[in-house]
Amino acid sequence: MIEVPYDIHRNSTEIQSSVVSNLVSIVEKEISSKKEQLDMYEKRLGTIIRSVENNPNLAKNLVLKDLKMPSKKSKKKENGDKDWLKYQGLMLYSGDPKMGEARIYFDTVSTIRDEVFALEEIKKALKNLIASGLGDETRCSIFFKDGIPVKLVLRPADEENHTKISLQTNFRIK
Repeated sequence: MIEVPYDIHRNSTEIQSSVVSNLVSIVEKEISSKKEQLDMYEKRLGTIIRSVENNPNLAKNLVLKDLKMPSKKSKKKENGDKDWLKYQGLMLYSGDPKMGEARIYFDTVSTIRDEVFALEEIKKALKNLIASGLGDETRCSIFFKDGIPVKLVLRPADEENHTKISLQTNFRIK
C-alpha cells in the first residue's frame, strides 16, 4: 500500500484575511496540489485494477463492472451498499479488501476531481472580479470550507466611508 501524507489543516474550515491577488495565488497553488494528488491516486487505482485483472482467483470473486467510476446521476450511497457497514460514525467495508480499496480510491478520485473543478471556477471568478475593476490589492476576508474558498467579504481601503458593493455584468446569447 502507498502511504499518503496527510495534512490535517489542508482541508480545514477556517476564515482568513488577505488581498484578492493573494487569494488567486492560494487557489492556483491548491489546484496544482490537488492535480498532483489526483495523479497519485489515479496511478494507485490503476495498480489495484491491474492486480485484480491479473489475479484469476481474485478476478473470479470481483465483478470489475463494479469498479467503474460512478456517474453523478447513478452514484451509490455507501449507506445503501450491502458491503458497507456502519460502525460508530465510520463505514467499514465487509467485502474483499481489494474491492474495498478500489472503491475508496474511486471515491477519492471523484471527490478530488470535483474539488479541482470548483477551484478552477473560483479562480475564474476571482480573475473576472479583478478584470471588472475590483483591483487585485483589495482586502478581503475569506471563508474556507474543506479547504475551498466559498465566501468572500470585500473590505474597502476606507472602511469608515464604505459604499455598498454592486455587481454589474454583461452577457450575450449567441
